[in-house]
Amino acid sequence: MRTGTIGLVVFLTFGSMVTSSSAEPLVVAHRGLLRHSPENTLANFRACLELGFGFEVDVRRSKDGHLVCVHDDTVNRTTNGTGMVSQLTLNEMKKFDAGSWFAEKFRGERIPTWDEVLVEVAKHRNSRVLIAVDLKAADIEGDTVKLAKSRGVLDRMLFIGTTIRDGDVRRKLRRADERAHVACLANSPDTLSPALKDTDSDWVYFRYVPSSKEIALVRDAKKRAFIAGSTVSGLERVNWKKATDAGIDAILTDYALELAGQLRRPNDPRPNKGKPMDEKFQQLSQRFLDEFPALSPVNATLMGDHRFDNLLDDVSADARDRNRSFCRSYIARLGDIDRSKLSRENQVDFLLLKHELDKWLWQLDTLQEWAWNPLKYTQLAGGSVYGLMAREFAPVEKRLMNAATRLERLPSLYEQVRSTLEPKRVPAVHAETAIKQNRGVLSIIDNMIRPQLGRLTVKDRTRLNDAIATATESVQQQQKWLERELLPNAGGDFRLGPRLYDQKLSLTLGTTLTRQHIRDLAESELKRVRAQMYEIARPVYLKEHPSEKPTDDPNRELQQKVIETVLEVANADVAPRDGIVAAANRSLEITTEFIKAHDLVSIPPDPLEIIIMPEFKRGVSFAYCDAPGPLEVGLKTYYAVAPLPKNWNDEQSRSFLREYNLRSMHNLTIHEAMPGHFLQLAFSNRHPSKLRAVLSSGVFVEGWACYTEQMMSEEGFLNRDPLMRLITLKWYLRSIANAILDQSMHVDGMRRPEAMKLMMEDTFQEEREAAAKWTRAQLTSTQLSTYFVGYHEHREIRRAAEKEWADAFTLKRYHDSVISFGSPPPRFVRALLLNQQIDVAK
Repeated sequence: MRTGTIGLVVFLTFGSMVTSSSAEPLVVAHRGLLRHSPENTLANFRACLELGFGFEVDVRRSKDGHLVCVHDDTVNRTTNGTGMVSQLTLNEMKKFDAGSWFAEKFRGERIPTWDEVLVEVAKHRNSRVLIAVDLKAADIEGDTVKLAKSRGVLDRMLFIGTTIRDGDVRRKLRRADERAHVACLANSPDTLSPALKDTDSDWVYFRYVPSSKEIALVRDAKKRAFIAGSTVSGLERVNWKKATDAGIDAILTDYALELAGQLRRPNDPRPNKGKPMDEKFQQLSQRFLDEFPALSPVNATLMGDHRFDNLLDDVSADARDRNRSFCRSYIARLGDIDRSKLSRENQVDFLLLKHELDKWLWQLDTLQEWAWNPLKYTQLAGGSVYGLMAREFAPVEKRLMNAATRLERLPSLYEQVRSTLEPKRVPAVHAETAIKQNRGVLSIIDNMIRPQLGRLTVKDRTRLNDAIATATESVQQQQKWLERELLPNAGGDFRLGPRLYDQKLSLTLGTTLTRQHIRDLAESELKRVRAQMYEIARPVYLKEHPSEKPTDDPNRELQQKVIETVLEVANADVAPRDGIVAAANRSLEITTEFIKAHDLVSIPPDPLEIIIMPEFKRGVSFAYCDAPGPLEVGLKTYYAVAPLPKNWNDEQSRSFLREYNLRSMHNLTIHEAMPGHFLQLAFSNRHPSKLRAVLSSGVFVEGWACYTEQMMSEEGFLNRDPLMRLITLKWYLRSIANAILDQSMHVDGMRRPEAMKLMMEDTFQEEREAAAKWTRAQLTSTQLSTYFVGYHEHREIRRAAEKEWADAFTLKRYHDSVISFGSPPPRFVRALLLNQQIDVAK
C-alpha cells in the first residue's frame, strides 16, 4: 500500500471549476482501481470514469521528451520490459505489455501517454470526477499544463503531488497558467494556517481528518479541501464518514469502490427533502437495515455488515421468538406509512419490505424449516468461517481472530442444532446431504485458515490453533450424530404438498402467475422449443446422413432421433476430467470479448475468480456465483464449479462431462458470470437503495441469467455455430423442465422414473445431470421455478421496451437500464423502466 505523496487532480463538472462544496466527497482511486486492474493503464482509468469516480495517474518524461504515465522510475515492476523510464523512448515503451503482470485478461495493455489519458478524461466532461496524477519528473509543469489546456480540461485540474510541499513547483504552475488550481499541504492542525495563507494555492491537502470548524476555515479562505494518506487510503470507513461529515470535498483511497458504496447511502433523504412520507419511510428502512443483521451474525458477514463478525447465530426457541417480534414490529410500523404518498422508488422498496416480513413470518410459523432441514445448519456453520476468509474486507489478522471466536463457539451452535431438529420430520435425503456437507468446515479451516497462521503473533496463533482443535472435535461429534442419530430416524417427507407449495410459490415468485399458469406455459414452451431445435438440427443431420430426408413435420420419434444425433456431436467435445476450471476460465475470456465486440452491456471492473466449490456447498448444484454481499461494492466475486466426485466411475464421469461439454461450459459461464449473475449483481450492489439490494428477487436474478443465455445466442455467439445454438436451447429446456419438475414432485407426487424421463428424454439431459437435479428438487422447493418464470418475465419486459422505444431501442441501452434498478421483482422493473404505475395495492 502506497501512502506517499499523491499528485495531480482533474476536476470535471458541467463547466468550470466549482467553488462551493459538493453534496458528498468526490472519490479518487489511488493509481486507478489499484486492487482490481493494472495501475496506470487506460483500461483501468476508463473503468473509473464509467463508474463515476476518478483516479490517480503518475506522469514522467521519456527519453525522447514525451509525457508518459508510469509510477516507478523503471518499467520493471509493471511491464514485461526493463529499464529507466527516462532512458527509454516512447516507441520502446509502447512495445511493453503493461497488463498481463496483473492478470491474463489485461494482456496487451500499454503504457499510456499523458495525452491519451486526457483524451479519455475529456470524454467525460459532464461527470463529477477527480483524476489524480503525480508529477514524477522535474520541470514538466509547463508541458503538463499546455497539453491539458489543449484538451480543454485545464480549468478543471488541481495540482497536488510535489506541489503540496514545494513552493517553487506551485509558482511554476501559476506561471504556466494563472488559472491552474494548486494545493498546499496541511500535515497537522499546526500546519493548516500556512496552507490557508499560501497565495499560490486554492486547495488544502489534508493528511489528517479535519474537523468541521477547520473545513469552515478552508471555505472562509475561498479554498477547497482534499484528503489523502494513511488516514483514508485503507478500508477506513470510520475516517471516511468523519471526513464526509466534516465537509471534505474529495477523498483519495485504495478502496474506491467501497468508499463509493458507503457514500451512496440507501434511501438518501436529500432527493425527497420536503416530502414527509418519503422521509418517514427512509428513516424506517434505514433503521431496519441497521437492526436486522444482528438477528443472524453469519448472514450479516456475508451481506457485508461486519459489526457482528465475532458472533455466531442463536438458533434456539428464544431466538425464533425474537425474530417473530422483530417482524411483527416492523409490519406494524409499515402500517403507519401511506404508500400512495411515497415516491415511485420508495413504493417499490415499501412493497419489498412488507413482502419479505410476511415471508419471514410464514417461514417461521408455517414452513418451519428450522425443525426439519439440517442443510440450513451445515451451511450456517460453513458460512460462519467462509464468510470471514473469502474476501479481503479487513486485515487478515482481524478476520482470523474473528474466525477463532466463531470456531470456539461452534460446540454451542451444534448443541442447539441437535436440540432443535426433529428427526421424525427430517427427510432422509436432507439428512444424507447434511452428512456430505458437514465436514466442509474442516476443509475451510485447512484451505483458508491454516495457510495464514504465520501472519499472527505467537499468542494469537496459539489461541487460533486451540480454536481449530475445539472446532474439529465439535464437527466430528456432529458428524457422528448426523450419521448415527439423525439419518436412522429421519422420517419426514420432502414433498410440501399443494397447500404449502402454493403458499411458498407465491412468496418466492412475487408474480400473479399461479401454479397451473406456470405448468401450462411450460408445457407449451416445451413443445415449441423442441420444434425449434429440430429445425436447427435438421441441416446438420442431413450433412452426416444425406440419404435420409427428415420431414418438415416430424413425428415424436423422428424429432427425438434428429435432435439427439446432432447433440451427440456437441456432447463429444469435452474438457478433461481435471480441466473444468480451465474450461471455465477460457469461456470467461470468450464471452467477455463477445460482449465488448458487440457492445451489449456495460461491464463492471470488479474482480472475478473461478474456484473449486467449497465442500460445505456441494450436493445441490454444479456451479454458482458467489457475489459480494449487498452491502459491499467491488469486492471479489467467485464463480464456483464443483469437482467430479472421486467415487464416480468412468461412466458417471463421462455422463457428467458430456452434459457439461465445452459449449455447455460457455453457456454456464454466460449464466453464472458474464453477462449473467456476476455482472448483474455487481450493478445491483451499486444501487443507492441497499434495502432493495438486501431484499433481492431470485426471479429477477435467475431470470436475467437465463435471459442472457438466449440473448447471447441470438446475437450470434460463437460465430452462430448451430451446435452452440442447439446447446443454448437445450439449457432453456432445462429451465422449462425445472418448473415442471418442481411442482410435479412436491404437489403431484412425481416419482423418480417419470422425472428421469422428463429430463433425459424430453429435455435431453445426461444421466448425471438428471440424477443430481432429482436430488436438488427434493432438497429445494419453488426455487427451481424461478429460472423459467424469471426468463418469461424478462422477455415480456424487453418486448414492451422494444415497442415503446421503437427506433431508440438498443440492446446496450436496454440492458444497462434494466439492471440499473437493483434486483426487485420483474414487475417492478417493468414499471420503473417504462414509467408505469406502481401497484401499491399488492
